[in-house]
Amino acid sequence: MTATATRPLWLRITLIAAQIALAIVAGFFLMAPLSMAFDALRLGYFNTWAMVHGGFGGAWPAMAIASFALLGYVKWFHRLHDAPLFAAGALLGLALQGMTRAPMPPDFAMAPLSLLVVAGVCSALLAYFAKRWILLAGLIALPQWLEILFWMERIPLFSPDGLEMLAFTLEESLPLPMAALAGATLAKLVGRFRRVNATI
Repeated sequence: MTATATRPLWLRITLIAAQIALAIVAGFFLMAPLSMAFDALRLGYFNTWAMVHGGFGGAWPAMAIASFALLGYVKWFHRLHDAPLFAAGALLGLALQGMTRAPMPPDFAMAPLSLLVVAGVCSALLAYFAKRWILLAGLIALPQWLEILFWMERIPLFSPDGLEMLAFTLEESLPLPMAALAGATLAKLVGRFRRVNATI
């Protein structure tokens, strides 16, 4: 039995709540160095301009999740399975999202094929070593899913051009998370195939 399992329930709940609160605060403050890094790389999203104009809505949750995973290495806090992979996946998702955006938001820039390949390969490498690979793939795609929700709130679906705008948004936004999910799925299928062959 682990030390975490022997703690009283009230203590475990309190520590998890404290870890969540600290992760949210850490994610907020980590957006500043993130935006400076994107400024230096001249990427069109999650830079300082984009953060001020709503980009924090995609960056803050991802940075908070990465912080929660890494805080598990602090004594007393809850350690997630695959914590380093989750943290890497959150950062990978932010980087991929940033590279799909044009320098002048809110203009969309479709993810080029090379970027989709990078998303699939990186997701496959991380998912191959992860137990909760579906969560990992979802975390990589999280900034893009939040971007879809952000734009859907601003699309007048019942207007003459609403459905066309929705189709355009999904066409621009869905390939990247789908590439991440496809890469993770392929990695797990390869891993399962290797284990089956090893038992024969």
